Amino acid sequence: MNDENHIIYFKKYGDLIWNTLTSSLDDYPPFKGLTEEEILKVQVTRWLFAHGLAFQANNPPPDTWDAQIIISTIQEGSDAILEGLKLKFSKK
Repeated sequence: MNDENHIIYFKKYGDLIWNTLTSSLDDYPPFKGLTEEEILKVQVTRWLFAHGLAFQANNPPPDTWDAQIIISTIQEGSDAILEGLKLKFSKK
């Protein structure tokens, strides 16, 4: 998505994609009780994590990645981000 052949699509549709995905989270149970600012922090952190992992998955060290490792890393990392930030928010 970020190579020179496709970046035009990200620039053209990035905000639309972000806004569509954000609006789909209105009733997302794990976000219950969080402020809009806290939800944005979770979303941005997860986005950075997922995009960094996607880049690495497309440019892997030899014999390092397979689909199950990628899936479990995304699931575990996403949960860790949410729970870690919730803990941080509760200590404010």
